[in-house]
Amino acid sequence: MNDIIETIEYKNYNIELCYDTSPDNPREFHENFGFMACFHKNYKLGDQHSFNEPQDLIDWIEANKDKIYYLPLYTYEHGNITIATTPFSCQWDSGQVGFIYITKEKAKAEGITEPYEALEAETKEYDYYLRGDTYGVRILDSEGEMLDSQFGYLGDRQIAINDAEGMIDTYN
Repeated sequence: MNDIIETIEYKNYNIELCYDTSPDNPREFHENFGFMACFHKNYKLGDQHSFNEPQDLIDWIEANKDKIYYLPLYTYEHGNITIATTPFSCQWDSGQVGFIYITKEKAKAEGITEPYEALEAETKEYDYYLRGDTYGVRILDSEGEMLDSQFGYLGDRQIAINDAEGMIDTYN
């Protein structure tokens, strides 16, 4: 069961904002532009890759740096895990785990004009997933009967609420 965070009244309906306790992994179920290659002793992070060791990845990045846009990936782990493209300040619970990259050819073909911003956005989306910053909404009528639900929102809970209000607007 999903935990209700708050209930919002909207046009004689109730919107239940909930935590999504079983969200889809955005690295597996979303179309991603970038590729995340990570090495972590406790977690399987990023995308499945064929690099055997971190040094293999570093060597590949170095050999292809003129053909790709790339950013380093760092994690901080203290109870939960978070990922970012900039280092964390804790020397014991954080460190670099890999890279996210996109080929220049793919960026051009996809019309990506700001590749580093696109890689940063994908990392941020994955971080929401890793931290459990995931939401869903249920729409109930005035009798408490559930009419609709939508889950899989990552990050900004207001987007989930706005979408629920939009669904309600289509009822009237």
